Amino acid sequence: MDSLGGSKMDLYGSRHSVVNGLPPGGDSASSSAVQFYTSKYIRNSRAIGILWAAFTLCTAVLDVVAFASSNWAGDTAESKGPGHFGLWRFCTVLSGGNGADDDHASPASSVICVGELDNFASILSPAFRASTVFVGLSVIVILLCVLAFVLFCFMKPNSVYELCGTMQFLAGTYLLL
Repeated sequence: MDSLGGSKMDLYGSRHSVVNGLPPGGDSASSSAVQFYTSKYIRNSRAIGILWAAFTLCTAVLDVVAFASSNWAGDTAESKGPGHFGLWRFCTVLSGGNGADDDHASPASSVICVGELDNFASILSPAFRASTVFVGLSVIVILLCVLAFVLFCFMKPNSVYELCGTMQFLAGTYLLL
């Protein structure tokens, strides 16, 4: 009791009356409700973390496929011109001059491709070279992010989420550039 005859108040003006280890004004029902919602929150946060890891793994697979594939688009029956291209490779189909322009698979046709990852200067244009560099950086960062999920075993989850979120933002920025 203080000098005014009431119960003691702390710095923020709230009254404390802890009885039998229960929170102020609480009973065992409110204490069990708090424990229920806490366990539910932890369970949901783990599920969200697992989903985040799964989607990160899917993003990594898509990034690797986009970077490693030499051909993305082109050379269908409805194409205006024969040929196909990818991030770092461009191929054209030249017909043999026998009048079979509609048949891309004629024996007299040849495929001429430009661009190899081994010879960076052979990539078609500076824009394709820049795209190759940025997609390659994105692949490296997103693979490091997948590996960083192992850190859940050694670090606090908040730190791992911040690290992986930053890495994913950086990988996405590289893809946008």
